[in-house]
Amino acid sequence: MKKYLLPLCVLLCALLCACGPDNNAEAQAPQEDTSNILSTETVQRQARTAVLLEDATLTQCYGGLADTTMQLSWTAIAEDSPLVKGDVVLVLETAGDQSRVYVPTGDTPNALYGTLPTAVLSQSATDIENTANLAVADGCLGQNTETQEVEQMSGTVKILVRDGSRCKVQNSAGGDDRSFWVKTSDLSYNMDSLVADRGDLPQNHG
Repeated sequence: MKKYLLPLCVLLCALLCACGPDNNAEAQAPQEDTSNILSTETVQRQARTAVLLEDATLTQCYGGLADTTMQLSWTAIAEDSPLVKGDVVLVLETAGDQSRVYVPTGDTPNALYGTLPTAVLSQSATDIENTANLAVADGCLGQNTETQEVEQMSGTVKILVRDGSRCKVQNSAGGDDRSFWVKTSDLSYNMDSLVADRGDLPQNHG
């Protein structure tokens, strides 16, 4: 009987080890990198249309990433973002000589937020209409610059050329790189709206 005792003990130990937790596998399991997540709280803020009167650099940048349930996580963006005269932004809040803004980016909502010097921004309707490189086409007719066919334009458009009573525009989303001539008077520049934003920031009114 004794001659079977040792092999049985060895077999039992082997079985226990095989059934136990694989600590090494757990240690090697990939961990989600949350080091750059600033906040998971989202609020809606009233944002006002503004245009850049000169080139400037967007600093303290961040953006929102949506998971499969469309829950936003607000993450830091390490690089500053250069903006140019005519770029349209939506002002979320102004504190002293700095304004925190959302930058409309076409296909990717909630992608770019940051801080600009208030002095480079104008909310004047005249400045926006004469300078902005974005506008809203609300069902106006546009003539294709290549085929001369007329199509109905809707949504946000990029302004490529201003020519008195006409503007040459292009859809800002969807990958449509065709250009159209539309009447300048058919375009709207008021993009004031509620914008999703980080909820951990106090809102100042300036």
